[in-house]
Amino acid sequence: MKLPKPIRAWLNPGPTHHPLPESDAVEQALEAGERAYAAEDYPRALDSFRAAMSQLHKSADAVASAQVIVRLVETLIALGKLDDAAQVIDRAYESTGETSQLTQRAYYECAQGQIARARGDTDLAQSRYEKAIKTGELARAGMGALGRAQGMLADLYLADGNASYAAHLFREALPRLGLTPDADLSSFFLGRFGEAQIINGQETEGQQMIERAARLARQMNLKAMERRWQITLGKRAAEQGRYNDAFTAFARAASLANFNQPTPELVDLHIQMSKTCRALGQLDEALDHANQAVNAAVSLKADALIAEARGTLGTALLATDQAAAALPHLQAAVDQPGTLTAERLDMHRQLAAAQVESGDVASAIHTYQTAAEAASAAGMKLETAQIQRDLGLLYFQRRRMTDAIQIWTQALAIYQQDKHTAQTIRLLCDLAAARRFIGQGTRALRDYQDASELLSRLNEDWETRGLVLANVAVAYVDSGDVETAEAFFNESIAIARRLEQPAAEAIRRGNHGFYLVQIGRAQQALPALEAALKMSRQLQLELPTAIQTDNIGLAYDSLARYSEAEREHRSALAQIEPLNEPHWKSLFQINLAQTLISMGQYDEVTALVEPAVALGRTEDNVEVVVRGLTALARADVLQGNPAAAIPRLEEAIHIARRGDLRRCLADALSVQSMAQAASGDSAAAESTWAEAQKHYRTLHHPLARGTPAWLAQPAGIKQG
Repeated sequence: MKLPKPIRAWLNPGPTHHPLPESDAVEQALEAGERAYAAEDYPRALDSFRAAMSQLHKSADAVASAQVIVRLVETLIALGKLDDAAQVIDRAYESTGETSQLTQRAYYECAQGQIARARGDTDLAQSRYEKAIKTGELARAGMGALGRAQGMLADLYLADGNASYAAHLFREALPRLGLTPDADLSSFFLGRFGEAQIINGQETEGQQMIERAARLARQMNLKAMERRWQITLGKRAAEQGRYNDAFTAFARAASLANFNQPTPELVDLHIQMSKTCRALGQLDEALDHANQAVNAAVSLKADALIAEARGTLGTALLATDQAAAALPHLQAAVDQPGTLTAERLDMHRQLAAAQVESGDVASAIHTYQTAAEAASAAGMKLETAQIQRDLGLLYFQRRRMTDAIQIWTQALAIYQQDKHTAQTIRLLCDLAAARRFIGQGTRALRDYQDASELLSRLNEDWETRGLVLANVAVAYVDSGDVETAEAFFNESIAIARRLEQPAAEAIRRGNHGFYLVQIGRAQQALPALEAALKMSRQLQLELPTAIQTDNIGLAYDSLARYSEAEREHRSALAQIEPLNEPHWKSLFQINLAQTLISMGQYDEVTALVEPAVALGRTEDNVEVVVRGLTALARADVLQGNPAAAIPRLEEAIHIARRGDLRRCLADALSVQSMAQAASGDSAAAESTWAEAQKHYRTLHHPLARGTPAWLAQPAGIKQG
């Protein structure tokens, strides 16, 4: 850091010193050196300070010599010339007396500590700082030297993880600096004090202290110091999700940087800018900063920095759908030896994501498992849970629901134990979705209810609240709690608007429209679905666009507008075909088949439904299996073959009961009643319909009212 511009009083508080003729030249050289040092032009600063030293040899001015020496040593340290710095300071130190010139000795001892610190010898650095404190306490006017030594020692303790004692030393050091020309060190010590407070749990106070440090550095034109604290503030803002604030801080830091001189700090700044731009959706800028980080790191020939920069570049490439190009960079970041950190584990997660995108799922699973084991062994519980959640999501996407539930249950235990409420709530929703998929409806509803009950513990976390309400609302559709479902849908949509999350709003509006179709309010559902479809198209959300198109077809089915329904279902199928979404494709095929059955067109039904059912069985997708079997059975009955329908319906009803799929169960029972009536068993048909009617009534569906045609006309079942 830049040393203060001392006055003779704090170096030699004796009688007034009368300057020699050479003093003007010394002052000019010192000022030139200071300007160069502030501009981080250390070679020019070194030349100026050496010029000042050459003038001092003529005058033998001890006071001025001390001033130049501390400047010269600081510059040599900045240039990495530690042996030269040690030679200068040791020679100067030997020239001072043990009982006189105590202030100078304290400063020199502090400088010796700085050299030792730069060499990585923290034990020697601590010893020299502690000696400087004792010397400064003895000095008659050694306030600045004492404050400097205390601050340097505090910085050492903070780096070693002892934030509590570091904060104590900073509190003592800062007032002493404020009363001396060492006040410009206050920016460094203020910022480090703030970092210590944050570690000690004083988040607000620490943040404010770092902000004060940045302002003070700007006021004193300490560009390197202001740049340091702006980067620190940017990182904190990014950690808290305040990416606009992070970008502002990093941009200010960049305005103070010299891009023609690569340094580790510059590499880090490019890395942070890349991450922030990616979070803000500025993907081209993220790629540009990542490439600059790699280039700067390569020029420094620093393997660890190169690996970190390549990891950032790989992540940026992955964000721009260039998984194949990202893989070698992410692999290099993961393979670099070093201490396991949260950032390195994140590179493992990014590598696994790139492997998935490249189609190498087996390698992705291995990457996740290896990272989770390493994180667990290192005692990094939160990171372990995050990796387990990612792995569970991969299992979920691959329809390996049992594996997903198993790994998510492990992550949930960590979140619950450490009281990470938001993560717990989100994971409960994921678990519920997996359980619903394999037919554990009651257990899924319990997870949703647990998530709902935890919402009261969140403090202004509207994003998590909106996500949970949207998920729970879908679950309540099958439970028949119409009022709760409606309230949750409306609030989740309102939260998405409030947070300016158009993608989430589009999906939630679509889900609300589907819910309205499910409870027989198709006319009301259409505008909601059309609005969701319009938003999804504008945002280029391919899967939601296809889903909303198909849902509009379902609304037309409910209104008996079958030609329009067929058009929408076929359009949805065309949209889903290139997306590699077998679950949704299967549902769309079944929905189209049901429309064709209603129109009395059976030629395509088997070809549409049987592959969907086969896939549903393979993936244990109970909803697809039940809906598919019900559609095939309905086609059998309406084509005059009720006997073929019975075994399909018995299996569908069994699966639907086990999985608590109330709407699917009601539909299957309805078709079974139809089959029984067609077979001449009117008593069984009426009994089965009574049960179906009960479920429709719970769901508030209009089918619960009135008597179906096959019971009103028991003589036979008409096609259509």
